[in-house]
Amino acid sequence: FQQYRFRIGILGSMKRGKSTLVNALLHRPDDSIAPVSVIPATGVITEFEGAGAGSELTASVYTRSSPETPETIDVADVREYATEERNSGNHKDVDRIVVRGDFPLLGSSATLVDTPGNGSIFDDHSKGALDALNLCDVYVLLVSATVPIDRIEQAFLQTISDQQRRQFIVALTKCDELDAADKRAVLSRIREECRKVGLTPRHIIEVSAKKALKAAGARDEVAIRQSTGLASLIKEMERIIGSESIHVMSLRARMLDAVSHAHDYMSREIDSAKRDLALAERSVEDVEAKRAELEQQCKGAMESLEESERQFRRRWNSITNRFGSVVRSCATTVEGTLHEWLDQQRGPFGMARACTALKIQASRALANEL
Repeated sequence: FQQYRFRIGILGSMKRGKSTLVNALLHRPDDSIAPVSVIPATGVITEFEGAGAGSELTASVYTRSSPETPETIDVADVREYATEERNSGNHKDVDRIVVRGDFPLLGSSATLVDTPGNGSIFDDHSKGALDALNLCDVYVLLVSATVPIDRIEQAFLQTISDQQRRQFIVALTKCDELDAADKRAVLSRIREECRKVGLTPRHIIEVSAKKALKAAGARDEVAIRQSTGLASLIKEMERIIGSESIHVMSLRARMLDAVSHAHDYMSREIDSAKRDLALAERSVEDVEAKRAELEQQCKGAMESLEESERQFRRRWNSITNRFGSVVRSCATTVEGTLHEWLDQQRGPFGMARACTALKIQASRALANEL
């Protein structure tokens, strides 16, 4: 646990703006490390590790075939591995991408996890989103106010509840498209869906990550972050990251997972040992009897094989003998037919005709006989 890092997952259905939110949270002026596109962009899990103030920005790619030996890549090449556009169907076999750098929100002990959109037309995206649920301690569930809590997001909430991750944040986008009454109805619906699975969100924060991202570096950036809800979201995330009770809860959950895995492993080993002991407890007489039985079965199989070979030889010899007799009989008949035909050809004219037609007549006689 000395290398323990607190992990925050950004979850949601496809095209909810997860990567845009990640860029805004990491105070990035562009989308080079968390690509954004009009089509489902993020194709693999991308982790952003805080490495402390002044740290250089680096990127590593872990593949499924070599999950323990990452390849260091240029930060500018993240898009080549992370997006469906450049890595269609994940043909580059990427397991995850890790970007490390000076991210003030994360300090040196937290990791932000950007996930593929669940419900995408790409099967690998949905699998990646579900895999991410097992990686994180706390989740930010991104929900659209215009499509509040679909079946995919209901499944996310159920999984969060099943894993006993009680601390999570709901970030609501596109609130500016609703009037006050509709917004109240949406917030009520979200709380009701959370209640159904035994969850109570501490906050439902209205955010406009796109506006906040465009304001990066602007003179009135602080005011824009306040007005877009990004400042409130960052404040809540900082509270969770800095909360000792949250760390204890997360460590407890991970310890329970480790104990569960250890229990499963020990159960398998015990079952294997029991089978070995059962075999070892057999008497010498049992082992000898089993060996004699196997030897008898082997002897019977060899005798059956030898008898099959003898029957095959007999049948083969019979068939070839019959074939030889038929050929010899055929040759005799053809020879007699030709002699009879030649005897019928009289005089010089007949013999000349016979010389010309002999080949045709021989072929005809042979064909008729066959």
